[in-house]
Amino acid sequence: MSDNSDKAYIYIYGSHSLLKGLYPIQEIRRATSYPVQGFQFSKAFRKGMWDGRKHLFKKTGAFPTGLINTVKSVLEYNNIPYEVIDYREEPVPTKSGFDLNGISFDYPFDYQLEACKTIVHRKQGIVKAATNAGKTEIAAAVTQYLGLTTLFVVSTRELMYQAQKRFMHRLGITEKEVGVVGDGEWNPGTFVTVAMLPTLESRLKHDYCQNLLKNTKVLFIDECHHSGSESWFSVVTLCPAYYRIGLSGTPLDRSDGADLRLIAAVGEVIVTIDNKFLVDRGISARANIVWDKITSPILKKNTAYPTAYKQGVSENPELLEKIIEWTKILHKKGLGVLILCEEINHGKLIDEALWTAVDDQFIPHQFIHGSEDTETRQQALDSFGDRSLPVLISSSILDEGIDVPSIDALILAGSRKSKIRTMQRLGRGLRGDKLIVIEFANFCHKYLLQHSHQRMQDYKSEECFPIYNSAPDSAIIDKIWNGDD
Repeated sequence: MSDNSDKAYIYIYGSHSLLKGLYPIQEIRRATSYPVQGFQFSKAFRKGMWDGRKHLFKKTGAFPTGLINTVKSVLEYNNIPYEVIDYREEPVPTKSGFDLNGISFDYPFDYQLEACKTIVHRKQGIVKAATNAGKTEIAAAVTQYLGLTTLFVVSTRELMYQAQKRFMHRLGITEKEVGVVGDGEWNPGTFVTVAMLPTLESRLKHDYCQNLLKNTKVLFIDECHHSGSESWFSVVTLCPAYYRIGLSGTPLDRSDGADLRLIAAVGEVIVTIDNKFLVDRGISARANIVWDKITSPILKKNTAYPTAYKQGVSENPELLEKIIEWTKILHKKGLGVLILCEEINHGKLIDEALWTAVDDQFIPHQFIHGSEDTETRQQALDSFGDRSLPVLISSSILDEGIDVPSIDALILAGSRKSKIRTMQRLGRGLRGDKLIVIEFANFCHKYLLQHSHQRMQDYKSEECFPIYNSAPDSAIIDKIWNGDD
């Protein structure tokens, strides 16, 4: 016990709180910690000098405010009375109404208004919203209602400029009021600042960066599942914003145990808008997932995973041949095809094969990746959107967040096991009326097969995506695209 008092006291100061008085410190530290991946290999763990967990509750009693409900639960379980003393000053909204330019909150989009009201009422937490739910519109509407200095944090420069344009359009304001921080620019807005997380991380020691964070009243963290790093956590917790909202379609699906860090930074899930809900309302496409088998080469059981991925996926002749065959079938049907891979070299192989291995059939296509400038990538997306470019190959730069034009068919050429990555990639194709997804069950190695099985379970858990099994076949595409499936 930390004190001789007969009760516990929770003092809230901002993004951090302090627990004093009577409390079971070991139970609380256990509840506010998570196991670090690979802890069993640590010398400190083996020598009994470390329990293998990342602790967010300090021995001084300090802890991130987002874990208040966890702390309360432990106190209540132990029948320890507690008192909460909140020293934060709640900022007073300066505007009213959630009206946005070009947005109607009527059915089927009435859920967006309910999400806005929940955010304003709860003040902090996670909005778990699948692709197409309108996360940025929800954030813009809350910003409009509150009228307080707002920081919208993103992970990439494409997302930064995309969000800036969206805020300007929806709120009817200028670049002076919606500024950007990132991509070599430091131009905070007078009302809203859209900032790249890497830029904030790199300048965290500078006064002007700390002032930006400390003067923020409303904090939105887009794609908040990127919550594992220490630097991310430092940026978010240094910002004392009273309103703290994380936005993601897959916020608590990390496999490294760091979900608790996200909750610590912004709070628990307060809004859920899943794929099934959006599909049932006709907002998102019903993805029809066709699984094809990859059975060669059979790799030795002791093959390390990086080698297994290289030989079984990114440089696998059978997989490459299947990707080309599916592309030919889909293109012949007049469907716009997006091929997603993870490695640039893999994308180059697909790009080259679409020139050399299509039996003299000309399929216009382009490969885009992170080494190219933003303008080149945007031009490719625009051409793909107006159908002058029927096939687009992309590395992981399109995996999340970026607005991709309507897609008819999605070929997942290089997937792994992450549910976050799986759902984000699937989300690239859910903006149209119907979507065909080509997936690959990889039998080349036990790890690749395990990852394939995990992705299958993830698709099934959404409860709205029909699943088929087929080698490259025109008939299955006709059945899905022209039938009642």
